[in-house]
Amino acid sequence: MSGPALWVVDRPGSRVFLFGEAVGVRDGGWVSDELRAAVESSRELWREADRGAVSASPLVAQYALAREPLSQRLDGDLLARVQAVARDVGVDPATLEDLRPWVAGQLLDAAMRAEAGHDPAHSVDQVITGLAAAAGLSVRYELGDAEATLAWFDGLGPDLELDYLRWTVENVAAGPEPIDRHVEAWRRGDLSVTEAEDRAMRRDHPALHQRFLVDRNRAWVPRIEAMLGEPGAAFVLVGGLHLAGEASVPACLAAAGLPVTRLR
Repeated sequence: MSGPALWVVDRPGSRVFLFGEAVGVRDGGWVSDELRAAVESSRELWREADRGAVSASPLVAQYALAREPLSQRLDGDLLARVQAVARDVGVDPATLEDLRPWVAGQLLDAAMRAEAGHDPAHSVDQVITGLAAAAGLSVRYELGDAEATLAWFDGLGPDLELDYLRWTVENVAAGPEPIDRHVEAWRRGDLSVTEAEDRAMRRDHPALHQRFLVDRNRAWVPRIEAMLGEPGAAFVLVGGLHLAGEASVPACLAAAGLPVTRLR
């Protein structure tokens, strides 16, 4: 198959499209006529979160700032790795001291992507959202509004929060090359790279994999069942890792008696 993978779940008079996002896409040349038609034929777009609203929310400071310096929460090895990675991507480690671990991880990841020349304006999320806006689709969010999204991260707990930082630092330290390989495979509909990433996360960070992927994938089943109860189509955009692996959204839907067909 050529082009990014697109799935559909059908019921008489209703359907739900599933599309996985790759982070690091540099242009919009991947938008096929079939994908455009899927978005434009839908009544609503589902996204994971309203990222713009989250970053602009006045609540960010409330959720992002820590009660103790970051360096006091990290063991010596992780602290050294965080500081080294920060310097590598042009971030002064001192600027991380007041941040929660999950916020520090996201800041480092964003810095690496910016240094690699990834333009958020060309992101899959922005392109699909633009198509949906032009077609007049309503937009709904898996994690809710800005406060609900921030509260979801806030609820990770101390152990998962640190593991999220550890996982993110590993990815940032690897640099943009794995991202480029991921995007190249994504463009041609090859899921093997994403599946390998899913296996590595499940092996090395099992609790994080459960919380970030498996639990959320299972939660999509009743949500999609509700969408299929309405006439017409809905378009669901999620991170690519949610659509690969043994506990992917398609796998969870199939287990619930909702077989998924890959269109491309």
